[in-house]
Amino acid sequence: MDDNDGALHFYDIQGESLYTNPPDDNLPVIDHGLEEDKVWAFRMTAYNQSAVINRYAFAPLKMQQSSHAPFWGLKLATPVFYKDDKYAKWLKQWDQRSQLEVIKIKQALSLNPGDLY
Repeated sequence: MDDNDGALHFYDIQGESLYTNPPDDNLPVIDHGLEEDKVWAFRMTAYNQSAVINRYAFAPLKMQQSSHAPFWGLKLATPVFYKDDKYAKWLKQWDQRSQLEVIKIKQALSLNPGDLY
């Protein structure tokens, strides 16, 4: 094998891949719920600060297609992970995120041509 980090090597030197030895199905899957605590997933700047980007200012049609639901809600579709309190927490976070999107829309509508977003 060549020592090139830019090239994709699906198999290792012994010919095994990620799927050669899958994890044991009998091991329990434990949900710690750590991803459920953060409501926001803002981009970080070079100064390690959260940056709220208003995409409605330059791509309003694309933003209309987004639901802005928290990503971790997908696991609630699995009966093992579904709990009523987690679903209520997910709905609360979705409502908070939707309210932020309303603020972003109002701010984008008030921008004048040439303003920085």
